[in-house]
Amino acid sequence: FIAVKLRWFSLAATDGLIKFVFNISIPVLMFRSLSQMELPEVLPVKLIASYYIAVLGVLFTGMGVSRFLFKYPNGKQVIFTYGGSFSNTVLLGVPIIISALGDESAFPLFLLISFHGVSLLSTMTIFLEMSSAGGGTFWGYVKTAFAGVLKNPIIWGIVLGVLFNLTGTGYPVAVDEMLKMIAQTAIPCSLFSFGAMLSGYKIAGEVGASLAISAIKNLLHPALVWLLATRVFGIPLLWAQTATLLAAMPTGFNIFLFAHRYQQAIEMSTTAISISTIISIFTVSLLIFWFGI
Repeated sequence: FIAVKLRWFSLAATDGLIKFVFNISIPVLMFRSLSQMELPEVLPVKLIASYYIAVLGVLFTGMGVSRFLFKYPNGKQVIFTYGGSFSNTVLLGVPIIISALGDESAFPLFLLISFHGVSLLSTMTIFLEMSSAGGGTFWGYVKTAFAGVLKNPIIWGIVLGVLFNLTGTGYPVAVDEMLKMIAQTAIPCSLFSFGAMLSGYKIAGEVGASLAISAIKNLLHPALVWLLATRVFGIPLLWAQTATLLAAMPTGFNIFLFAHRYQQAIEMSTTAISISTIISIFTVSLLIFWFGI
C-alpha cells in the first residue's frame, strides 16, 4: 500500500503481480501441498457442510436485506448478496490462515477454496447474466459460468495435486525444488499485491449498504460457520478454526470485477471492499487471539 502511494510500485505492475499470484504461485502452492500431504480416506462432508450451510444462510440474509430493506433491482441484489458471502480467499485467506494455523490447515483450506470457486463464482455469473437481460438461455448461462470455472488455474492446482497424491505419482527432486521456490513466493506476493491493489480502492458512496454487507461478511458469516462447525457437526478444532478464519476474510475483489463487468453497483462494491477490509483487520486479529494462536 505504502509502496504504491510513494510511487515506488505502480498499479500497472500490481496487475502483473496479481496475475502471477493467481495463475502461478498459489496454484503451485496448492498442487505441491496437496500432492505431498496425507489426505483423509473419506471426503470430510461435515467440514464442507459447516462452511457452505453458513454460506447459504448468509446468501439468504443478504438477499432479504437487499430486496426488502434497500429495495434494489435484481442485478444490484446479486452484488450485495454475494458481497456478504464471497471471501478474499487467495490474496488474504491463504497467506493469513497458513501463517496463523500452520501447514496442517492447508488441506481443509484448499478443499473449501475449491468449492468456493465452483459454487459461488458460477452461481453469481448465472444470476448476473440472467439479470442483465442479454437474451440468452438458462443453460447458456450455466455453460458460460462453468467454462470460467474450468479455466481457473487455482482449481487445476487443487485437482492435479489430489490426483498426484491419490495415484502416488511422484516427480524428480529437481522439479520439487523448483516448485518449492515458486510456492514460497505465494504468501509474500499475495500480501504485497493485496496492499498494492487496496491502494486503488476508496469509499466511493453507498456507505449504508456497504456497512450492511460488511456486517454480514465480517460478523455473521464467521459466527455461523463457528457455530455449525463446533456445535452442530463437531469437526476437529483445527478445521473449525480454518473454516471460521476463511469466513472472516473480507469481501473478495472478485465482487468489484463482476460489478464492473456487468455495470451493477460499482460504487457499492468498491466501498464494501474497502470497509470490509478495514473491519477485518480487527475481527481477524481478535479471532486469532481468541483461538490462542
